Amino acid sequence: MDISRRTFLIMACTLPVTPFISHKALAAFPPLSERSAQAKARHYKSNVRRVRHPKYKKGQTCSNCQFFKFLDSGCQLFSSNSVAPAGWCQSWVLKS
Repeated sequence: MDISRRTFLIMACTLPVTPFISHKALAAFPPLSERSAQAKARHYKSNVRRVRHPKYKKGQTCSNCQFFKFLDSGCQLFSSNSVAPAGWCQSWVLKS
């Protein structure tokens, strides 16, 4: 295996930091259940086709919400779970 100097230096610099990376950051979040108390409080639905809420407007989905994180499908409001990109909740805010 032929490793370039640049690749070697990158690996050598990142290796000492590896033990400090949180296992939680590397683990996938469990999907949010629509039956959980937190999801019910915000009227979360994993698919916008099932949304029957007066605040919902066509085109609003988790994927274009300010609180959605694409990297892990996480949501700042549901910090310990992942949400469906095609989902919606009443706290939806347009991503700026």
